[in-house]
Amino acid sequence: MNNTTIEHAIDQLKNLFQEDLVFQLAHQSRLIQRSSSKLNPMALLMVMVIDMSLIGTLSLVGMCDAFIIYGGIRMTAQGLSLRLGHESTVRFFKFAYSRVIQNKLSRVSFQLKQEGILARFKNVYLEDSTSCVLHEKVADSFKGSGGSSSKAGYKIHTIWNATKNSVERLLITSSNTTDQSQVFDIIPRLVDEDLVLRDLGYFSLAGFRQIIEAKAFFLSRLKSGIKVYTLDGMLIEDLARYVDERIFDNSATMELEVFLSAKEKLRVRLVACKVPQSVYDQRVRKLRRKTQKNKRTLSKATLSFNRYTFFVTNIPEELLAATEMVTLYKLRWEIELLFKVFKSNLQVDIIKGQSKNRVDCFIISKLIAIMATAILFAHLSTAVAILHGRELSFAKFVTWIITHGYLAILFRPEVLNYEVMQMKNMDILALCKQKRSRRTSRELLEAGATYTELYPQTSGLQPLTPLA
Repeated sequence: MNNTTIEHAIDQLKNLFQEDLVFQLAHQSRLIQRSSSKLNPMALLMVMVIDMSLIGTLSLVGMCDAFIIYGGIRMTAQGLSLRLGHESTVRFFKFAYSRVIQNKLSRVSFQLKQEGILARFKNVYLEDSTSCVLHEKVADSFKGSGGSSSKAGYKIHTIWNATKNSVERLLITSSNTTDQSQVFDIIPRLVDEDLVLRDLGYFSLAGFRQIIEAKAFFLSRLKSGIKVYTLDGMLIEDLARYVDERIFDNSATMELEVFLSAKEKLRVRLVACKVPQSVYDQRVRKLRRKTQKNKRTLSKATLSFNRYTFFVTNIPEELLAATEMVTLYKLRWEIELLFKVFKSNLQVDIIKGQSKNRVDCFIISKLIAIMATAILFAHLSTAVAILHGRELSFAKFVTWIITHGYLAILFRPEVLNYEVMQMKNMDILALCKQKRSRRTSRELLEAGATYTELYPQTSGLQPLTPLA
């Protein structure tokens, strides 16, 4: 690894939490109200971000011990509990998190040169959310998703920039907040030729229209139940049957121009991809379990609909062929892996507080740890790609950060040189994704892989003929 690259990456974080600044944040939040206060806000921040965020199960007694190690005064578990339960402490962590966000937005401005399908777009954004369970005592502030799920929980809404390997947003809401309520938040950051890949939870015709008005692109699966009309205004009652009657016998994909919804009348490209039998069988098993649980009957129309994957987009055909849509949409797997790391490595689903303020403190400190780690990853992953042509694994990278305690560079200038030296000596290629016969999503995108390459059992296709 290039030493200059390491130093540049570290430089993005080393001035985030200088001691004078942290004390200033503590006074602004009223965490410290007197100059004679013995509370060390830097030690509190370090305990919560380095230890509590990365260990998750640390007890209050263990936190008090860590507090002393980081230069704080001796506190009792009860005293620390009272501190974490105060609104001023929540404000302090919110101010610290804002500091990280402002730093990230102003400094991470580079972009890795893309190849293949990704090179056709300026930024590619992935949107999704993940839910975490909380103690039921905080249900009034963090309502659960209802039904048989937990009574209390929170949700992390995330925007991931796949072209910069960068977390663009982390928003915390109660678990009962729908993804639909967040569909417009991405609009202000969009510029010409940006692309938004959306999960079905974020399916919104009004949201798609605003993306179009921003001169950007969207790609989403079609939500069942959305009414589809031909360009001459005819309602397609059974979309799967309509496609069956028009698709070539040995074809696996077909596309046509349609309107979505009589009210919105949103004109889009609709692409139907016939799924392999194994994928269809898996879908049916999942649907049967769901319908049995809800004591409902699985309709023939639902079974027919699931023989295809339907995509809707405003990307013109000359920019993205119908046979490339599945390949591009597979990039969404990256955000699922991101959530897995959040839970498995950064312990975002281990929040044991039983009061709103304490839960807020724990969650915000974890967000600080996530964003700081993500900033380092964004810089180093780009350098690895440029210098070595390899993909840095986010999971391996986070494990490396935690194991060696590298988040200390946020707070401890006196050990910074040692930390940088250790990072320089690290064989960064050991943190890359393993080379294997099965290509990654990005490798498929770089190669411009088509649907039939992903699913060889659908080979032997005739040329596609778009239908009006």
